[in-house]
Amino acid sequence: MIRSDAAIFSLGVEASEKGPIDELDLPARTRVVCLYRDEQFHLPHEVKTLKPGDEVILITSQRQLAKLEQRFARSEGEEPLKAD
Repeated sequence: MIRSDAAIFSLGVEASEKGPIDELDLPARTRVVCLYRDEQFHLPHEVKTLKPGDEVILITSQRQLAKLEQRFARSEGEEPLKAD
């Protein structure tokens, strides 16, 4: 369960974000929770390098959502998952 200030953000990896997962430019209080590659679930320690087409799931603070949305332009109509 996600509470209070926490939020989940889903990021589709573009060619410009490919590379080492720990070099992903993330704002403060934001961490990679897991990722999906070819419909397979992976924890961040299992996959060290991001590839175009990967889906990265982040946990962050509500205050960081605007920065993430600006940094990783989202498709129209796609919304981040917010805390209940």
